[in-house]
Amino acid sequence: MLFCVNVEFIRILNDMKKNNIIVRMASAFIAAASGLTFAFVPLRQTEYKLTVYAGEKKYVYSYPEIDFSKDGLYLKGKDEKIDGILKDTVVRPSDAEITFTPNGSKKFSVKPEKNGRQIDAAQLAQDIDSAVKKGTNSVKAKFKTLCADVTAAQLYAATNVRATFTTNYASSGENRKCNVALAAEYINGTVVDDGEVFSFNSTVGERTESRGFKEAKIIYEGKFTDGLG
Repeated sequence: MLFCVNVEFIRILNDMKKNNIIVRMASAFIAAASGLTFAFVPLRQTEYKLTVYAGEKKYVYSYPEIDFSKDGLYLKGKDEKIDGILKDTVVRPSDAEITFTPNGSKKFSVKPEKNGRQIDAAQLAQDIDSAVKKGTNSVKAKFKTLCADVTAAQLYAATNVRATFTTNYASSGENRKCNVALAAEYINGTVVDDGEVFSFNSTVGERTESRGFKEAKIIYEGKFTDGLG
């Protein structure tokens, strides 16, 4: 007589080897069943393989990662595996960058942003469940765009002329002209953020001969007098 033993039953026994009583009982049962022939019938589900394609990469899962329960096949640790795929394939966005060249012919140059992408984890979970249930052998992950926080359009909009001021010092002496030009070099390119107070003294620094400033007329307490800077 042929008696078929489900592979799942044998697997459960193997997983419980540490329980000597159960193993002895199973052995005694098989030994006592004289006249019976046991044949192991592999389940077709154990040969099932699922390939997940995510961009240029692929991930292959088979038994025992794909296992069976009373509800059918399922992928063990599905959420952890999807999280691993996400981390392995994510492309982070990079923000646009602006460079200011005070003495260049082109004052501002902008490096455009680059959007990134990552898998749609929730959609991939649904697609895996559906594929395993139907016996489909492959799933292609869908991607979502990760937008950069700072765009080139935003940076261009931030470089508009806010105000201008002009003063004529053609009649000044050569030393004063030199001091004005030197102070302008220190000020040129200064960034004043929203709410920040611009300080001439903090920006230009101390006016000394060692820093290139010369003796010239200055305004002190509302009057012209000789001084540095």
